[in-house]
Amino acid sequence: MTLHCRSFRRNWQNAIKLRRDTADILSRRPKTLKNHKSILRLSRLRDGTCRLITTNFDRLFVKAAKRTTSINIDSAPKLPIPKFDRWNSVLHLHGLLPAKPDDLELGNLILTSADFGEAYLTDSYCSRFVVELLRNFTVVFIGYSLNDRVMRYLLDAISYSEKFFDDTKDHTQFKKPYAFVEHNENNKEDEFRRWDLKEVTPIPYFVEESFDVIEVATIGSMTPSTLGPI
Repeated sequence: MTLHCRSFRRNWQNAIKLRRDTADILSRRPKTLKNHKSILRLSRLRDGTCRLITTNFDRLFVKAAKRTTSINIDSAPKLPIPKFDRWNSVLHLHGLLPAKPDDLELGNLILTSADFGEAYLTDSYCSRFVVELLRNFTVVFIGYSLNDRVMRYLLDAISYSEKFFDDTKDHTQFKKPYAFVEHNENNKEDEFRRWDLKEVTPIPYFVEESFDVIEVATIGSMTPSTLGPI
């Protein structure tokens, strides 16, 4: 019993140190917020609010928004219901560093394998949010490789359900997501094939192109009439 208590105490102390170190690293002053501002502009709705989800812990979107207009902020584990009339915020799906970190609030970060198991399996607040998100919105991934196993499992399960259990021919329960995919002339087909296997529609752009170029091209072509609600 004594050995077990010592082991538990040591693991608990290591977990606290990990979260404190993470907060320290991610609280450092950024070189630029240019990309964050561009992504915020992409996420703006016609009424001035926004819908944006990030798995990052840092507060860079909060800082970028302060220099433009005010936005709503949500973060795990207190997630809103992803419906048109219930959600309009920048949402930190895996938690957000508090402005003044303390050990209790740092414990909300989804950082370890145990955290992921709780968020996506036992308590399931993240997996429930993602499923409802894909049911109600057209999701566009930016700078996200979709290599997280849990997210892949969710998308694979949704894709399987759509293909084999949909009772109607023209109606689908979930909306197929999109992803900005960088490429060069040599790997374009490979990149497209990789995302097709993930059941995600790629939106290509050349590696040389910046977020500003992506933004101009996207605003011009991706409207609610072409993609549906975003």
